[in-house]
Amino acid sequence: MYNFLHGFPTLVPGSFFNDDDVTTHCKTECVDDLIDHPVLGWVRQSWIEGFVQRGLQGHELNSTECEECGKVRDSRRRVLRLGQEKYSEIQQHPFLDAPAVFACNVPKYFAVLLRAREYAKLNHLQLSWCAARDIPLFRDDRDLPEEQLHAKRCKWLEKHDQQTSHLSSLFPLVGGLPVRLTDSIDRRRKLYRGRRGHIVGWAPHPAETREEVDGELLLSHPPEAIYVKFPGATWRISEDLDVGVYPVTSVSRSWKVNTKTGVSARRTGFFLIPDFGSTAHMIQGQTLDGVLPDAESHVSPAGPSTHIGAYIGFSRVKTLQGVWILRPFSPFLFTAGSPPGPDILMKKLRGEITGSCEELLELFGADLQTKATDPMQAEYMCTQCLLNGSPDYMKKAKEFGVTTPAELLTKILMDGAWTRCQKCVGEAIVRRKKPQAPSTMTREQLQVNAALADEEADNERGECTICGQSKPRTQSHFPATMLHNWQRNANVLRCRQCHICNMCKKVHASRHFSHGSQTCIDCEVFACAACKEDKTATRYGTQALKDHRHRGDRLVCDACRGRGCTPKDPKLYSCTSSFHEGGPLGQQKFDYTQLHNHKVLDRKLLVCSECHKKEAQAEKDLKKRISASETKCKCKTPSHDDKCKLSSFTYGKRRHEGDDLGVTLEDLRWLRKRDPEYVRKRIRTFLD
Repeated sequence: MYNFLHGFPTLVPGSFFNDDDVTTHCKTECVDDLIDHPVLGWVRQSWIEGFVQRGLQGHELNSTECEECGKVRDSRRRVLRLGQEKYSEIQQHPFLDAPAVFACNVPKYFAVLLRAREYAKLNHLQLSWCAARDIPLFRDDRDLPEEQLHAKRCKWLEKHDQQTSHLSSLFPLVGGLPVRLTDSIDRRRKLYRGRRGHIVGWAPHPAETREEVDGELLLSHPPEAIYVKFPGATWRISEDLDVGVYPVTSVSRSWKVNTKTGVSARRTGFFLIPDFGSTAHMIQGQTLDGVLPDAESHVSPAGPSTHIGAYIGFSRVKTLQGVWILRPFSPFLFTAGSPPGPDILMKKLRGEITGSCEELLELFGADLQTKATDPMQAEYMCTQCLLNGSPDYMKKAKEFGVTTPAELLTKILMDGAWTRCQKCVGEAIVRRKKPQAPSTMTREQLQVNAALADEEADNERGECTICGQSKPRTQSHFPATMLHNWQRNANVLRCRQCHICNMCKKVHASRHFSHGSQTCIDCEVFACAACKEDKTATRYGTQALKDHRHRGDRLVCDACRGRGCTPKDPKLYSCTSSFHEGGPLGQQKFDYTQLHNHKVLDRKLLVCSECHKKEAQAEKDLKKRISASETKCKCKTPSHDDKCKLSSFTYGKRRHEGDDLGVTLEDLRWLRKRDPEYVRKRIRTFLD
């Protein structure tokens, strides 16, 4: 069932349904050669022969089934994949308004906002956005400059309604938009949390101004009321409104900005959210016409919590055609047995296990720890090793050529039930009429297979995704590894000409090019986020470039990193110390607390770590000279008598501590800023 749901190659025809009775819709030769294998179960004998003897792949075997089986197979695929043309069905009933079900609130929040935007586009309606208003209750937040406070408020708008006392951060306004109450607003009219409705209009604020951004309107003030129609309601608010239309007004509530420190803010907004998403906890018990569940990624460990959440999402509909799963999930999600909690409870009620509550809790904890399955540590079946009679057919992911979790999908899961380890892939290439080389083959092996591949591929053409030219799909135009990956549903097909860098004119492997670029990564120019200069990749670290491509981190060149700049804060700051020599420095050259006070509290003092050391040494030397000086006050009086060393009447000029050892008044004033207590007790000179 896992392979059918994902559209991966299967052992049986697409119309095969019952393992016990071999029930199919097809009455042709597709079911004539089905055999019951002791390990694999039902499988077509002709497909086994083609897989083992001819080296065919799973998708090639499934393509030989009849048209009826192919149609049923397409209808049984219910998992969306990038590059698959099934998205038009989502834009039709019942998926147009179907909720997307997630395990947690963060993806749900962003999903409902994106789908609200798509709703407006599909219905050709104007979309307006209103934002909640936050007033900080913490004094340090209120004292921030207006620009910094505005940036903090924008950051707060990224939080979902469960974090902000059920008040939406951003709310889309468009006619007919399905919405749901996030909290009770009128118990007398049964307008409880979770009640569904749709927008029929809203009352604009008198001081409202509109700013157009990319075809959408951003409102300066939230509306005074949003009119929502609740189906099934029989009450009527006033004669001006239809039956079941309720004016939802804004409310104010306090919410915790930081749960650890207790910092709070006061938010004014609406108890409404677009009804395009939900969590598995909130949607349980409901029956829907369509649902878009998310069972987490195929690289996520499959544990009991993920199992239960996926089951809730999948079972909200009565038919298979009412569900589209948002992304591929783990093959171990539903193979770990019953969830430990309900399973232990049922065994206890049936009397199968006995013991005290402490023993049952200990059993539950042990069972819970053993349920989660890490896909990278799990074992996968090599179908060819099994059919060849090898007892060691269960192998680790690395034996299939998987080095990172992201490669599990393309190198194992997309082969479906017809998997091959790296050793078996090499054997299959030899048996194929049209050899296709994996990424592990050597250059000599590719050259041997090139002639055979060119003979049968002259009439087949492929379009290069870089230059857009259509060329014969032969190894003289495309690398063997690129053809192999492309035939396994890869999205990129780069011809040999596009493997030549247009800067250095050297031939590179495809991994040395960014997506869609004809310039290799060594010659590609990137802008440094600190100095704003364009520099080649050699001026950046290897890990910095990797983080930039995979995580979107900002790039900081090696020279700016040496000055203390980081991707998180590439800004340059000026040291205010008089000992500083050189230009501005990055955040790593300053004390964290002092830099925080400079940025947040707008403090003027900002001394780099190097100047801190210089100032400390200068202070130490200055105190040492003052202690060794002969010019010290003996009389302990402000006016200094004639016998005092600081008497200007006796010596004919103004004197001060350390005067004989080169200590100036400027030095003493600087020392007073550094150590005012020392100056108050030791210095008898009037400095102001």
